[in-house]
Amino acid sequence: EEYFYVLWAPLLKRVKWEKLIYVFIGIIVFRLLFSTSLKFFDIQNKYIDVINVLRFEYMALGGIGAYFYRQKPLLHQGILFKKPMQLLLMSLLMIILFYNVAIKQFLLYDNWYHFLTAFLFLWLILNVGTNPHNIIKIANPVFEYLGKLSYGMYVFHTLVIAVVIAYYKELFIKEEDSRVLILYTAVLGYTVLISVLSYHF
Repeated sequence: EEYFYVLWAPLLKRVKWEKLIYVFIGIIVFRLLFSTSLKFFDIQNKYIDVINVLRFEYMALGGIGAYFYRQKPLLHQGILFKKPMQLLLMSLLMIILFYNVAIKQFLLYDNWYHFLTAFLFLWLILNVGTNPHNIIKIANPVFEYLGKLSYGMYVFHTLVIAVVIAYYKELFIKEEDSRVLILYTAVLGYTVLISVLSYHF
């Protein structure tokens, strides 16, 4: 992430904001084609591993999101923000998260799975944050209370993930979709519980 931001300042200085979206699209297309080619031809190299770790395509995807955030009227006219499409994409996101093993096998390459997941989360953030016709209403007592716990959740969640994985380590040896449901449920539950205790005591 930090390496992407090293390039961000020169890009903003030399490329007009309106044209940056083409740079971001180029980064995404290159990375997806590059990673797919490596997988297809079974090419392995330590330098390639470093490139894969950088994940610039996800930062570029966030840049595209920022571009469209500046174009809110245009953004909300798109079909992706209509109510039927919101239901469809939210359902797709849930399916991808809880059936990741099967979806990865269907998409053949991990990078396509991760990119699709990243795209759906970007859409979710833009939809919840900017769409006046968003079907998820975050202004309610439950989310407001979770907002009060957010710092504790931020601080404790990494530790909770490590503990849960260590406790259920036998489960994570198996490539099964059920492990995702157990992981998410346990991590969310324990994180909220610890954050509640931390907030009140």
